[in-house]
Amino acid sequence: MATFGDLSSNKGLPPAFPPVDHVFPIVPVRQLVLSIPFALRYLLAYDSGLLSDVLSVFSRVVFGELRRRSRELLGLKLSQCGAVTLVQRCGDALNLAPHFHSLVIHGVYAADENGQPEFHELPPPEEADVVRVAALVAQRVAVETPRPGSGRRFGGG
Repeated sequence: MATFGDLSSNKGLPPAFPPVDHVFPIVPVRQLVLSIPFALRYLLAYDSGLLSDVLSVFSRVVFGELRRRSRELLGLKLSQCGAVTLVQRCGDALNLAPHFHSLVIHGVYAADENGQPEFHELPPPEEADVVRVAALVAQRVAVETPRPGSGRRFGGG
């Protein structure tokens, strides 16, 4: 696991800052980035609740795909996933471009015969898996995103 400088020892950091070595277990991790379409950028930049809702959709779809693959490839019926996401509000030119950088554990945890969590690594995703995740996120966000003047909130309410 990569550590940066002396962060792993927590020297010189505020007491509430966890040591980097304890954020993730030593398992494979993938970075996933979700870019937001131009039509939604201003809406999500203004409405932090909606931004959070879109992140929830993204996380649920990614975790659902990991669980689906763990059932099909490894025969696991019950599993848990993990991720940490950074919400970035600007692009590299300081333009308004809200997007998500997610570090996702590349596999799942399932209980072993003693009920203890055991990590199960998944093979790299195929192109069809990536396309399925992108399409599901786009579909669910499009269905759930309020239209200007509709008077409804995210989630159909």
